[in-house]
Amino acid sequence: MHSLLVLMDEMLAKKEHAATSPVIRMVTIWLGANDAILPTEPGAVPLNEFTSNLNAMLVALTSASSPYAAADTPLSIILITPGPCWPGMFEPDTGRDEWCIPENMKMYRDAVLKVGAEWKMKEEADPRSPKWMIETVDAWGDLVNAAGGEGEGLRPYFTDGIHFSSKGYSVLWEGIAKVIQTKFAGRGLDWEVERDLPKRVPASEDVDWKRPQSVIEGMKLPKFRLA
Repeated sequence: MHSLLVLMDEMLAKKEHAATSPVIRMVTIWLGANDAILPTEPGAVPLNEFTSNLNAMLVALTSASSPYAAADTPLSIILITPGPCWPGMFEPDTGRDEWCIPENMKMYRDAVLKVGAEWKMKEEADPRSPKWMIETVDAWGDLVNAAGGEGEGLRPYFTDGIHFSSKGYSVLWEGIAKVIQTKFAGRGLDWEVERDLPKRVPASEDVDWKRPQSVIEGMKLPKFRLA
């Protein structure tokens, strides 16, 4: 079992505590890079178990029978695939070239894409409204496209062949932002569109300084959260 599954009781409020707990609006799940190391290495998670873990997490976040409060909210979920790796940057004394294999990493990327597609169909079949939504960001594909292939062009996107550089994270963020601003438009998440995510507290010029209560009156929530 993935350690995140064990920790869910610590991370997520139970339904009986929903009234006194913060509401989760969006969840990103980015797993696979550490899980995909060769099976002989400590920490490796077999592909079928990895897929099972992802499904278990998504059930916990969306099922009407889930014990967690988040499952009763119109949660926005983003699955993120593991990125590629570039062995040409591995330091000889780390041993990474022996346990981090691009072909193996790609299998886990494909598994995330498959799970994402399956859960997209489940989302569309869920009759609840407003309901949870799920999208997948293909970090592998986005980085490979940005680099012009799986070769030397990947170098600027990593610090060591596995971990992203600031340039790599910029590509990842572009993928996440695109989902928020297109697929999740109108769900109270887009920080660049005030009608979608209004300022929680009114600007000073909108406050009637003779009426302090105007601050309270001017506080806003996204319309989506009021539905």
